[in-house]
Amino acid sequence: MTENQPPSVGRIVHYQNTGERCMAAMITQVYVDTGAVNLVVYPPMAHAFNVDGVMRGETYDKDSWHWPERV
Repeated sequence: MTENQPPSVGRIVHYQNTGERCMAAMITQVYVDTGAVNLVVYPPMAHAFNVDGVMRGETYDKDSWHWPERV
């Protein structure tokens, strides 16, 4: 995945809610004018939850999303 890939609905991303915890998430809406997205976040061993207006960030930026790292 290239770093300049635009977000789109249904894509799997990582959501960073703190400086240490990264969780799987799915994009449910893209705001083209701002670049923000809405996500459904799937934390391990817990219920999914929604977050709105999340901006793309670097790997460890708090309250941001990023593409999964290549392994």
